[in-house]
Amino acid sequence: MTDDPLASATLARLYLEQGHLDRARAVVRAALDRNPFDGRALVLARRIERLARPGLAGESDGTRLAIRWHHLSQPHTAYLTVRWFDDAGTLVGGHTLACETANGERVLFWPATAAAAACSIRRCRDRGEPPVPIAVARTIPRRPSAP
Repeated sequence: MTDDPLASATLARLYLEQGHLDRARAVVRAALDRNPFDGRALVLARRIERLARPGLAGESDGTRLAIRWHHLSQPHTAYLTVRWFDDAGTLVGGHTLACETANGERVLFWPATAAAAACSIRRCRDRGEPPVPIAVARTIPRRPSAP
């Protein structure tokens, strides 16, 4: 148990709103140590854990595909895989790129024949083992280019 009188769900929420995920997590843990039945702290703890999971999203402007990821642990073992598909759903190409950072972005140009992209981040642990998916983005359709 902690004796920190400032540890509360309210303080943790303020840290979270300011983007201080680690501080919010520490404060909400301290609040739950003091009172494990604090409903607001329990809900906030679940919200913080959801935000701390690895995530991946992409968007298209018709000529480029921007892919962003966040909260990767051990980014040096994580690889972004992009697969390009035509209108019929046939694979027309792909890329595999090292992530290198916990939070990052890659911008790729759409191949002329591609109508959609599928993106995932996979972790490669040891040679000979299959990669493990850790984040998957929704299929990204190619948007018509602005005139």
